[in-house]
Amino acid sequence: FALNILSDVSDVSQLRDNTTPQGKAFEWILDTDPLRLAPADGSFIRRFVLAVLYFSTGGGSWDTCNAPTDVNNLDVCTISFAIFSGSAWLTNSSECDWGGIDCGDGVTAIRFLLNDNGLSGTIPSELQHLADIEWLRLARNNLSGTIPAELGALSSLRELRLYDNRLTGTIPAELGALSSLGDLFLDGNNLSGSMPSDVCNLRTTNGGVLRFLEADCI
Repeated sequence: FALNILSDVSDVSQLRDNTTPQGKAFEWILDTDPLRLAPADGSFIRRFVLAVLYFSTGGGSWDTCNAPTDVNNLDVCTISFAIFSGSAWLTNSSECDWGGIDCGDGVTAIRFLLNDNGLSGTIPSELQHLADIEWLRLARNNLSGTIPAELGALSSLRELRLYDNRLTGTIPAELGALSSLGDLFLDGNNLSGSMPSDVCNLRTTNGGVLRFLEADCI
């Protein structure tokens, strides 16, 4: 049943491969997660997606808030430039209480503040399934790979800060669908090509909701 639920989130072949971030997260949420959520639980997919993010971005080698050996260890950790503290990741606390995550009303993960925390690896496309994200701050890390086009599905996104990483490729035109986006910071990467016109148009649509746009494409 869990595989059926998560097959709409990640590719089944990746879920079945325990060497991939998706496979590691699948194994964790089924066998290791101390909360033992049922797949039908409203937090199951969110908790899985956050686990995918952890394994995709070098979780275990972050500067702080890494998953502890003792999952009951809820010592407070603080990520640089975050406006709130939290517990280590993959513990028996709510995922809303993990360091750098804020769920606001306790129901939806709306703020990701993981700047300057030693993240490496790639940004997972599974984030598209957390549709209520308002802030996605992953700047000043060591992330590589491309910017997932799937981020264009985050209709509530107001801030996307990916500056000072090692991201490559082009800026996805799909980001132009982010009608609530006010801040877009992509500078300090190795991006190529030009800014998609759909993204530039956000400066004038809806009264010019896009206030800040920084990038240094080559």
